[in-house]
Amino acid sequence: MKHKEIQKKLLRYIDAELPQEERKEIQLHLEQCEQCRKDVELLYGVWNISQSIERMQPSPFLWNKISAQLEGKAQKERLIHKAGAFIRQTARPALTAAVAALALFIGIQIGGYLNTKTFSKQQTTQTTNELQDEFGLQNFQLLTSGSLGGEMAALMNYENE
Repeated sequence: MKHKEIQKKLLRYIDAELPQEERKEIQLHLEQCEQCRKDVELLYGVWNISQSIERMQPSPFLWNKISAQLEGKAQKERLIHKAGAFIRQTARPALTAAVAALALFIGIQIGGYLNTKTFSKQQTTQTTNELQDEFGLQNFQLLTSGSLGGEMAALMNYENE
């Protein structure tokens, strides 16, 4: 057995938890290795000192105090989590509603402004022609009456008049 393996097993050696073969091997090593002998003596010393220390019995209410403190912390964490969830669940819809209301208000204001502004027939015809060019709607004018394109063209001509 190697030196490091023996050092790892010294506590079990002191506690007599090793099989007899390993104990003999460690005893042979201790006869040859001064460092391991010092380590064993130190461990025996610590063990003896720890046995002489008076054991204190905890208060019978100690666990009750500890568990009450732990439960108090857990309740605070749950409360914080619930508050955060409530804010997330209510703030997002409220913000969305506010943005939608603002957009609606702005749209109404712009629509009211455009509705009150009068355009001359020439400006209206020019804008209509520009839109027809942009979207290719002038092609509908070539279609026959009664077709979908013809109906669209008739509708557009009706709006131009």
